[in-house]
Amino acid sequence: MTRRQEPGLHVAGDIMNEGPPMTDTPAPRSTSMRCCEPATNTDKDYIIKLVQAPNPEEGWLVECWYGRHGKNLNQSLKTKKPVPFEKAEQVFNKEFVARLSKGYVVEGESNTATVAPPKESCGVFGQLLNPISEDEVEFYMTDPGWIAEEKHDGERNSFTKKGDTVVVGNRRGQVIPGNAQVVAELARHGRDFVIEGEVLPVTNQFIAFDLLELDGRDMRGEPHGIRAAELRQLIALDDVTAKALGHRISYARAAVHEMAKWALLSEVRAKGGEGLVFKRANALHVAGKNHKDQVKLKLWADCSCVVSGINEKSSVRLEMYDDKGQPVDVGNVTIPQNRACPEVGDVVDVQYLYAYRQGSLFQPVFRGVRTDVAREECTTSTLKYYAGPKAGENPAPGA
Repeated sequence: MTRRQEPGLHVAGDIMNEGPPMTDTPAPRSTSMRCCEPATNTDKDYIIKLVQAPNPEEGWLVECWYGRHGKNLNQSLKTKKPVPFEKAEQVFNKEFVARLSKGYVVEGESNTATVAPPKESCGVFGQLLNPISEDEVEFYMTDPGWIAEEKHDGERNSFTKKGDTVVVGNRRGQVIPGNAQVVAELARHGRDFVIEGEVLPVTNQFIAFDLLELDGRDMRGEPHGIRAAELRQLIALDDVTAKALGHRISYARAAVHEMAKWALLSEVRAKGGEGLVFKRANALHVAGKNHKDQVKLKLWADCSCVVSGINEKSSVRLEMYDDKGQPVDVGNVTIPQNRACPEVGDVVDVQYLYAYRQGSLFQPVFRGVRTDVAREECTTSTLKYYAGPKAGENPAPGA
């Protein structure tokens, strides 16, 4: 297939790098892209347009349209005001490359290039969690058919080990480099497996929570209770081995009986943990989110935001998008001194107690950069808003 070159991009084989504009005459252009991943029920459209401002003398704009394939699309402006053509073209090209890194491919073209292939699939797609509120917790606590596990706030990864090779995948089923220390430790294991879990970036720990394959045996069709028992046996470490690995590899703590579940919840709440996951003991592994066999209770809310600016005192400005695709400022978050500062345009994970209707987050805590979440997914509709004081309470939270 013959490749045509995107203005402003140099193509060498399957590698595409940003470069200087290649057109002398300013001209409008657009690119229609699509990300389709049937295993995770993902089917999204993304259109990037470089257009003249209503008053052509003011300059050029870059606008994006995004949403579910076949549905009405939301609009987002990538240039908040008209800019010179050269600047607008740089923004257009940067957004184009960013979509490629998220697994999008060109579907329709207008003065654009055929692009490099999407990220390689690791073939492992996780069973995603449906949220519940604290009002629903008692059912899962009292029903003996549900297992409670501590929920950790890390990056969800899958690890496929065959021989001395380990392939790491993200929650979207795409191959990623993964945490080098965790990969090295898992590569030393004597058996082959496919496991899922959370990688905690600060401590470089891996908390496993599901076993999908073991020595060539596909376990997705077996009940979760059996998979969990096999998982604990697979990575059970004696004290000497655990110390040698720096306690880097472990599995999620679980509780089966009602009293043990309540005790686990109390312990997680007392230490400021993220929450619990409830899993039906006899449920099979089903990829995606369209099921009711696994749910999560979060004691803290969290959201994905886009970094809109870097502040002077070790903090960054954050924004999300409203239902019309317009950016909404949601305040600042401090970056710990032992963490690398994210860049403008990065998607970051932020933990918070609640959000004000005006948009700002209350007690935000930086958790890390997300490489598996698209910017258009950072919407204010996902926020947990402050409901206001009840009778007899202080009018201001935290007062």
